[in-house]
Order: sequence, then structure tokens, then C-alpha cells
Amino acid sequence: MTGGKSLAQWIEEGRRFTEFDILALALDAARELEALHAASKRAHGGLSPETLRLSEDGRVSLDKSLPKPGACSGFSAPELAAPASDVYSLGAVIVYALTQQAPAQPRDAGALIRIVKGLNLSKRFKAVLERMLCANPKRRYKDGAALRKALSDVLAGGHPRKLLMSLIVLSFGALAWLAYRYLPMPWDGKRPFKRFAHGRASFVNLAFSPDGTELLFSADNEVLVWDTRTWADPHRIVLPSLAPGCDTHGFDMVFDPNRGSLIIGAGTDPHCVHQKSAIFFWGTSARTSIPRKLEMDGILDSISLRPDGSRLAVALNTWDKVEQQSWKGRIKIFSLNKNTGVSAVIQRGPIRNVKFTPDGAILYASEDWNEAEKRFDRAILFLHTPSSGKDDMRIIKTEDIGELSSLTVSPTGRFFVYPDKNSERFRVVNRSGRFLRTLAWDSAWDWIVDGNTDWYWKHPSGAFSRDGALFAAPISYRHRQMLEIWDTNSWKRIKRLNAATHLYGPQIAAVTFSPDRRILAACIWNYQKSEILLWRITP
Repeated sequence: MTGGKSLAQWIEEGRRFTEFDILALALDAARELEALHAASKRAHGGLSPETLRLSEDGRVSLDKSLPKPGACSGFSAPELAAPASDVYSLGAVIVYALTQQAPAQPRDAGALIRIVKGLNLSKRFKAVLERMLCANPKRRYKDGAALRKALSDVLAGGHPRKLLMSLIVLSFGALAWLAYRYLPMPWDGKRPFKRFAHGRASFVNLAFSPDGTELLFSADNEVLVWDTRTWADPHRIVLPSLAPGCDTHGFDMVFDPNRGSLIIGAGTDPHCVHQKSAIFFWGTSARTSIPRKLEMDGILDSISLRPDGSRLAVALNTWDKVEQQSWKGRIKIFSLNKNTGVSAVIQRGPIRNVKFTPDGAILYASEDWNEAEKRFDRAILFLHTPSSGKDDMRIIKTEDIGELSSLTVSPTGRFFVYPDKNSERFRVVNRSGRFLRTLAWDSAWDWIVDGNTDWYWKHPSGAFSRDGALFAAPISYRHRQMLEIWDTNSWKRIKRLNAATHLYGPQIAAVTFSPDRRILAACIWNYQKSEILLWRITP
């Protein structure tokens, strides 16, 4: 049984491949052919876009079942099936993946080679493709092993044929590694123009007020408020206790631009006897007034305000003290226009993230229960449309809930960005979950630890500017923290900011833009201390 969709299905759904993607796909397919040819001494004989399968995480496999009559004739070699015939078929499949067009005539090697000559590919890859598609099987790679070796050389940039060239390449490689490891990086822009030190914090958040005159930093049970016009010593807000003997943590905060109020979602530690959460509503009078409080049972995860300010979504989980994990999740949707009351409830497995989209739909990440293994083993991103009357739509599925717990939605609702821990990069997808591109390698991530128990994990999330034109991605490079700023119209990186700090083993825990996107704020944190860094961003 093979996993994933066929290559034909991926292309029909609109997926497109770069030269690097195709090289990686071809190399994996060549390895599969190498194993098949070595084990059975026979050809596959039915290689086509229908029998080449590609999983969501990029793994390639071959469908060993017999193809339907005529299903792969356009991809078959001119001669009878042999290991070299599979090489030809794979070459025809690669041309199909690059052009999205099946061969016009069966077994027409000349037509395929003419197409390859017109493609915008590297010379090395073109040469390999042309040899794969030779009409004479004696001029092709003889089997999967020979093809795998040729593709590996292309992916590695070729290999020297003489010892002298090998020594030269190794020497340059050693020099490049030394430069990579020890020379300073070419940073874009200036260093932070402000730094504010803070003590230990388990949960941190950053946010600018809608008019940009205040920067708020939430750290456990307190919120620091800076006046951005003077950057004088901050005003301090202390969150009230929710249960005797239990610490209160501020897990999330948002601004209501219509009412000018600050909304903070807080809760007790999961290990506390009392599992209590609350939503605090602060007025605008220097944040000194006693807040209005809305209490509820459960461990609060996140909150989100609908863009028009009419609804507040609150994600809550029930903590299982025996299994030491979240068990049941629910999202309460409160109406804020008149009296604050629950207008709807969504129930799922443990919920790690909730966000309103610009059109009022609700995105949330939930863990999925594996009945066979009796555990939560994957994460699913759902889209809930209140007025549709339909079941919530599944958009993304991953193996790590920590990825979707840090999903960021663009202000326009066109893009979702989330960090991929396994491949260490940020992924950009559209509203239907279709992968668009990768933003950065070596994305920073870490566990959020409480005491000696790892009870919740969260990757650092990026941040969009208010107009959605910029995206800031926190990444780790050579064990150094930095921020990369991307133009979302072209998804090109335009700045790289140095987030160096004296903290040991730091992580970028929170990022936010000012409303006019002239200031970027980030919190660097390592469980013992934290720092807030501010950069001026020039247009």
C-alpha cells in the first residue's frame, strides 16, 4: 500500500514544481527504481504520473499495482519493458511535471527531447534528462542505480574527475566552512535602537495599541506598557489572582479598536488544583482602572477578536492531571455588542490556536485522537464558517501540534504562515491549504517548560504588518537569532535583522509590527531572562 496522492492528482489540484523540487522527486523515484531493479531483476513497466505517488511531506513511492490498459502508453519506452525502459518513463513523467502536459504521441522520444531543450533548466539537469529520453536504450542510463548516481551528481553540483580537482574543491570547501562559522554575517539595516531587559517569564506576548502610542509586553502575571512617544519607564499592570495558591498567566492579548480597550486572556497553571481562566477588559485610562472580568472553567489557550469587534473567540482545554496532557478542547464565541454572552460553542480535541479571519470565519488547530495507539498523534487546522451550516473544513494536517499552534493569518486572509519543525522552515499556504512556498531554513523553535514537565509546546510565530504587505519571520542561523522581513506581494526577503543578545540559548518568543510598520518589536527569551528589542524599519 502506497501513501499520498498520485503526481497527476497533485498537478490537477494546481501544485507546481521548481527545478529543485523536480530534482528531489526524481532522485527519490530513482532510489525506488534502484531497489526494485536490484531485488526483482525486472522493470516496473508502468511508471506514469498515476503510479508515482507523492505524500504531503514530500516522500515519493511507486505504485506496484498493474496499470490500466493504455493508461501509461504515452510514458512508455519505445522498446519492451526493461530497467532502462523505466528510466525513459521517469524522464517522460518529469517532463509532464514541468510542463503539465502529457506526451502528444506515444513513445515519441524526439518530441520529448525537443521540449526539454526549450525548458529553463540547468545544463547538467538538461543533459541528464536528454540521456534518460534517448530512443536507443543502450545510450540511456541502464537502470535505477545509474540514474540515481547521475541525479545525485546534479544535485551536488557535479563531481571532479581527477585527484587534483578533488583537492581544490576540498580546500575551497574548508575555507567556505571556516568563513561560514566564524566571519560576521552581512546584516541588513541597523541594530536595535532600544533594548529593555526583563526577568524570568514562562509566557510572553507583544502588541502595539491601534494608534501606535503604546507597546504592551505581557509576561506571566503582569503587563508592561511603554509610551512609544517617550519610551519612559513603563506602567505596570498586575493580573488579579484567579484561584488561591495558583499563579495567573497572561496567555494572549488583543486590542478592541472600536472600544479602545485592552483584552487579556489569562488562566491558572495546568498543574494547579483549580483550572480557571478569565478574560480581562481594561479601559483606556492609562490602564489603571479595575478591569471587567469574565471567568470560566478550563485552561485558556488563546483568544481572537473578530475584525469588526462584535465577537470574541476563546479557546479552552481540560487538563488531565493523570496523563499530564490536555484532553478536551472547546471554543467559546462571545457576543460583545450588547451583553457579553456565549453565542456559540465549538467542541473538539485539545485546541492550541484560534483566529478570526477578515471575513469572520474561525481558524483553529486541534489534536486528532489515534484510537489504536490511544494518544493524540497529529494536528489538523479547521476552518469554521458560522453561517454556512456545514461541517468545519480541514485545511492542513501535520504531525506536530506545535506548528499549527503558531499559525499566523495575513490581515487580508489570503495567506497562512506556520513554522515546520521537521524541515525547519516557515511554510506559506493559501486559504484552501495549498502550499505556496518556503520562507526560511533553520526556523527557531523550542519547548515551553513548566517545572520539570513538558506540558505544552509552541514554535515562535511570525507577524504580518497591519496592511499585510510585510511578514517578519524569526529564525535561527548559525546558532544566532535574527528576523527576516519578507515582501508578501512577491514573497522576497527584503531585510535581515540581527537579534543578538547576551542571553544564553535564547529564542525569539514574540514579534509584532507597529501600526504604521515603522517599528518592529521582538522578545528574546530563555526561561531565565527576557529582552525586548526594537528596530526602525525604513520603507
